[in-house]
Amino acid sequence: MADGLTKALDMTKHDAFIQQLNMTNEKVILESNRARDLAADEARLEAEMMKEDVWAVEEACDFPRAP
Repeated sequence: MADGLTKALDMTKHDAFIQQLNMTNEKVILESNRARDLAADEARLEAEMMKEDVWAVEEACDFPRAP
């Protein structure tokens, strides 16, 4: 472990050093959390939109009616 703190390591030794310290790539974790949160938000929004009466919204906005 001391080598990892005192000198440059080749990729193999660097990976072993990172594993010894139990370090993780936070970027990967944050990206997966963000994707999960976005999917949950999208599902929540879709469920909320399904509750609304589309025709009532159209009448309230005075959209032109199709001939």
